[in-house]
Amino acid sequence: MKKESKFLLNMPDVLYGLQVNEDFTDVEIKEIKLLPYPKLEDLTRFIDESSNLPTGADLRKLGMSELVDEFKINPFDKLLFGNNALCIEGTRVNDKDSIVVNKFDYYFPLAPNTLYCRILQQRILLTHETLLNRNFVKTSIINGNLGSIAESLQVEIRCFQEYAKKIENKLKENGLDYAINDDDSKKDLFIVRKEFYVNEKPFIRLTLKLGNSTIFSDDICEADKFKLEIDCLDEYFQNKTNRLNDNNNLDNVLLSGDQEKKVEIAKQINKVFKANISEEDILFDMCDECYFLKKEIERSLLKEILPERVEPDFVLYKYTSFETLQKILDNKSVLMNSIVSMNDKTETDFMKPYLHNVKGSNDIPELDVCISASRKFIISFTAKEDNLDMWRFYGDNARGVSIGFKFTPNKGKVYKIKYVDENDKTLVNIKKVLKRLKKDLNFKFEQLIRYKHFIKHKDYETEEEYRYLENSRKPIGWFINDSNGILTPFISKNIFTEQNENEKFPFSLSKIIVGPAMPERAVNICQIYYRLSFCATNDVELQISKIESYR
Repeated sequence: MKKESKFLLNMPDVLYGLQVNEDFTDVEIKEIKLLPYPKLEDLTRFIDESSNLPTGADLRKLGMSELVDEFKINPFDKLLFGNNALCIEGTRVNDKDSIVVNKFDYYFPLAPNTLYCRILQQRILLTHETLLNRNFVKTSIINGNLGSIAESLQVEIRCFQEYAKKIENKLKENGLDYAINDDDSKKDLFIVRKEFYVNEKPFIRLTLKLGNSTIFSDDICEADKFKLEIDCLDEYFQNKTNRLNDNNNLDNVLLSGDQEKKVEIAKQINKVFKANISEEDILFDMCDECYFLKKEIERSLLKEILPERVEPDFVLYKYTSFETLQKILDNKSVLMNSIVSMNDKTETDFMKPYLHNVKGSNDIPELDVCISASRKFIISFTAKEDNLDMWRFYGDNARGVSIGFKFTPNKGKVYKIKYVDENDKTLVNIKKVLKRLKKDLNFKFEQLIRYKHFIKHKDYETEEEYRYLENSRKPIGWFINDSNGILTPFISKNIFTEQNENEKFPFSLSKIIVGPAMPERAVNICQIYYRLSFCATNDVELQISKIESYR
């Protein structure tokens, strides 16, 4: 009769897990058979034939250094094992040390320096590398008794979806321009997020922490709780976070405004603009805690000062240096700089007094103003293709080029700058409205805020400027602006090859005019033609400036 081995690894062979689906909307219990430790037979034979416990050196001779060395835990292992002693690092075994076999115990954490613990760890590693995917949230070595945890997780998932729907419905009800960002960046960490933006500004983030650990006993009463968190995105609205911490009460933030205040606001606007709007045309932005007009109503009142969109196939020109053209052709792209360092503060501040009447604690902090501006990128053009003043001011004193770009609508919008001054009737009326409204009637002209970068003082009217503006959180680089010393982010937009969704640019290279003072104009226009052949395009028209009188 065969003698029974002294070394019986009486440990579970099955791993039970909670697996979340790809959409993170449901959870189910899965059963996974743990893969065997491939060197177990050799280890068992060695222990059976020896009267002493194996040392670290013995295991190394058997080719089992992984059982001696410090546990090498990668980030996913930590997710799988959680805070259990199984994944404690810093548990290297010295070669002279004996390793306790230690029968697997259902009621105490596994001691990390036992053979049972180390072999079990190796089996789990082998299993999850081959059979488990990243959606395993919580695992149980002992049995499949994860039902109560699965139910708890399903409740939290449903709650997460219901909260998200409640926020979206309220934003729709309030007539707000909103966007939802499903943040997938931390799904591998079992953290699911939805971020809500109102009028392109951050508002509320929903976070569902699904929890991760390995359970080794039947006692799951103290298992990690799954947690749903709701907080205001703190770049703008830190003062609202406390309201959400009150049992995650969204009603404290998702407000509809006061009816009497809406009536008063409508009354004052009607007096000034000779309009006929009602309180139903007044909406409430719970994000800014501010009232505003429905989009079509405000656009009707302010139509004389709002910019016009550019029609398709319209060609616009950008004056720049010959060196910059070379960089554009080398990189097959143009750069767009953040508005945070726009040169002329008299221009950027021109519309400020006409945007809102919000004072004091509701003013956006300077830090948030900078962050918001750093995420807006702009590029300017003119309708003047070969103009003496434009050559002087922007074309390297006429030694540069005028680059023509054809507007081809994609995802962007291009606007012709609207030029106004302080005496414009619409601006005068706007100031009157803001002055008439009492201190507790916070009001803003939302459309004016949206298009403020496309409205300039009449002093700049001769430039006939057009602008394209894009929002992005992913600059590709930074530079220090020479004129004002401000550290400025920039993005790059491809103008030749097929682009992915995030690189789309509503312009294509159409024409290049060399400046009237460019050295060796005839030679350089030939060189530009030859250079373009390396950009896989033959559709660019080349021309020498027709201005002859430049000095």
